[in-house]
Amino acid sequence: MSKIIESLKKYSEEHKYSLTKKDSSTIMAIHFTGVNGHINTIVVANTNDNWLEVSSTVTLSLSKNQIVELYALTNRINLTTYRLKLMINTDETAVIGESSIPFSLFDGDFDSFIESNASTFDFYLPVYYAVAYGGKSVEEAMDGLVE
Repeated sequence: MSKIIESLKKYSEEHKYSLTKKDSSTIMAIHFTGVNGHINTIVVANTNDNWLEVSSTVTLSLSKNQIVELYALTNRINLTTYRLKLMINTDETAVIGESSIPFSLFDGDFDSFIESNASTFDFYLPVYYAVAYGGKSVEEAMDGLVE
């Protein structure tokens, strides 16, 4: 068992999160309630690729006429973030925030790695809500973001 998997197992036991194994991946699911929404997060340690990934998801009700604006918003946010990349999944009507790092560069601090993903994701949720539900343009939504 790799050192990362052993550390992830220990972390999950300490925080009472469950781990599942699927092929070459070990997966830990976490549910966060952030300031701006409920965030489903999974941590995936893939021993074939030697990568650690954190993926956070929030489901939004989207109409087809909002998709282009939400893609534009996602691209604009991705230009400003370092560790988190956002995506729109139109099949599941979800916003997904993903962070990843190779095992060789991971310092073992699961708390910081997971929390930086979920808290940054939570920070940007209001602009998605403003575009998806508030009828705001990308510029109006981003102008309303308080950093």
